[in-house]
Amino acid sequence: MDRHHYSELRLLVSNYKHVSYLDELEEDIEYSIEIKPIKSKRSIQQNSLLWSLLHELEKKTREPAFDWYVKAIQSTGAKATYVVAPKGSRDVLLHSYRAVKAICKRMIVNPETEKETEGIMYACYEGSSKFSVTEMNELIETVLMFCAELEIETELIR
Repeated sequence: MDRHHYSELRLLVSNYKHVSYLDELEEDIEYSIEIKPIKSKRSIQQNSLLWSLLHELEKKTREPAFDWYVKAIQSTGAKATYVVAPKGSRDVLLHSYRAVKAICKRMIVNPETEKETEGIMYACYEGSSKFSVTEMNELIETVLMFCAELEIETELIR
């Protein structure tokens, strides 16, 4: 008696990158897939709206869209990781975090030399790619508030 149960599974894949992954699969190899509920993550439409609004702020103020993005993340009270590091560590921290802001100066001790040196406390933010739909909505609402304060028309952007 055959103990295997064979079923055919059909997938509708609309994401271009995922389609290209499927195209690269070899026919003679068995693959496994995992089916699980999706976590509620921010949508591509939300991300597009966010950056459209940020670019409108940039046009109006000549302040970079990314700076507005960081202000918005900070204003929403997004979770930050605080790191005290030597001066000039910002670029290194940006390899792990989406946004990094210097908060204040702090004295730090080099454990090898036991000498004190000036360091900086940084607030480090992961960024909106890790946000849930609700968190992304809060971020967009904050950016819309910035736009309203500067009298930027947002109806056509939505």
